[in-house]
Amino acid sequence: MVVKGFNLDKRAGELVFPSPPNLVRLFAAAAASIIIGLSVYQTYTGLYEVLGPPNNWLAVLPFTVGKAIEFSVSLITIAAIIALAGMTVYLYFTRDIRIWWSSVGVVATLWLREVALTASEILVIPTSAPTQLIEKLLLVTSLGIGSTLATILITLRVSKRFERYFKKTEVAGNEN
Repeated sequence: MVVKGFNLDKRAGELVFPSPPNLVRLFAAAAASIIIGLSVYQTYTGLYEVLGPPNNWLAVLPFTVGKAIEFSVSLITIAAIIALAGMTVYLYFTRDIRIWWSSVGVVATLWLREVALTASEILVIPTSAPTQLIEKLLLVTSLGIGSTLATILITLRVSKRFERYFKKTEVAGNEN
């Protein structure tokens, strides 16, 4: 009874006999995981080249965090977009209306990358951050939030046009 209540039997069956949409999602998740692993390796080697052994890293923690963000954020962004692309293909094949939210995820991922890079610049500077960097951070954040809201509004309008193609799904017992 517990197995059927949480759909564990269905999920176990999908792992044993995966459908093509599930294979796409599985390969996208595996590729994203590999790229995140590469990001961790790149971050570690970059920090080791700049700061030396890890026991030196705590002495300059803000600099270490800033450099870690700088080394890792691009690959993490790529991994997130690959994972979102795999989920989009899966949702397209299953005719799930939640497909439109993947576009919102991509837009949010891209501007969050820019916010992270600007924040890393602020952390790397040993003195107080120049007002130019703070203004850039505010501008990027404002534009990012605005573009995400615009994408949400466009997504809602586009999803109504294709309502007949995509099935409505139940989320937590409520219909969308």
